[in-house]
Amino acid sequence: MRGQLSFYLIIAVIVLLVTMLGSYLSFTKMRPPTISQTEIVIPPESPPGGPPSPPVIPLPQEKQKPIVSNLKYVPGVNRLQVFLVPINYEVNDPEFLDRVADYIGFAMEESNLTLGQFYIIPEAFDHGRSACPDANLILSFADDWHQRTYGLALPAREMHGKVPSHRHRVVGIDSWQGALASCGCGYTNDIYGPASYIGGGKCSRKPEALSHELGHSFGLCDEYDTCTWEQTSAALQRLRNVPCMNVRPDENNSICGNNCCSNVTACCIGKYADTKEDNAYNVMGAVGSTVTYHISNESGILMARYMCRWLQICGVTR
Repeated sequence: MRGQLSFYLIIAVIVLLVTMLGSYLSFTKMRPPTISQTEIVIPPESPPGGPPSPPVIPLPQEKQKPIVSNLKYVPGVNRLQVFLVPINYEVNDPEFLDRVADYIGFAMEESNLTLGQFYIIPEAFDHGRSACPDANLILSFADDWHQRTYGLALPAREMHGKVPSHRHRVVGIDSWQGALASCGCGYTNDIYGPASYIGGGKCSRKPEALSHELGHSFGLCDEYDTCTWEQTSAALQRLRNVPCMNVRPDENNSICGNNCCSNVTACCIGKYADTKEDNAYNVMGAVGSTVTYHISNESGILMARYMCRWLQICGVTR
């Protein structure tokens, strides 16, 4: 009897174990897999010699304007100095400073001029708003300020045959928008002259306006009309015994062709900078348009040649 009980007890234990094992196997089949059981696919790196990853192209950023509110000036330094005179502006007028920053930023980007060569005269030239000021009056104003401030006149001109050179430029910048009708965008008192005026009209506020007037002081003539260039060059030949330094605009190097504007101020934008395919124009043409302007290689080389030959400031490239 005891043997039969032991036999049945062993059978019962075996059945119990088999039942428990089946439940366990069923549970493991229904249970969702854990992270250790899941296949994690990591994108492989480009194999050696395979195609490179596409380049990261940065978004275009707006050009930073130079800070012009704290420009410094040291008299007697052997360099070209450009003095900027506020006309009908307060010296710290934000609009005036913004215009100056545009002018200087363009000149620095397009030529070998540096920020240290510009200085804002801290006195306003009040000319009124009824007529265009003579650029020589602006020059006299700057010279008077220089003498009162430093006890020195602006450096005297030097003559090279009949051609004058100056180590300074004086540019008046006017707020008067009505100046456009009678003054144009701006003017320089003479080819090779040190004094210029920039009005307050729309075209005068373009970044390239200052560089156009400075170009005249280096012997460059207007390029927006074939006849205007020819007349200016002939006058220079009589007065200074030299022609215009820049090449005449024609049908090959400009949008002007060989046409004359007669009494019109400007009949075309001017010469290409540097080829027609560049889709840009030289600053010695008619400024203020919506096209792209540059200081052409020709103009840049002529300006550097002037600096080296007559101011003994050499070795500076664009």
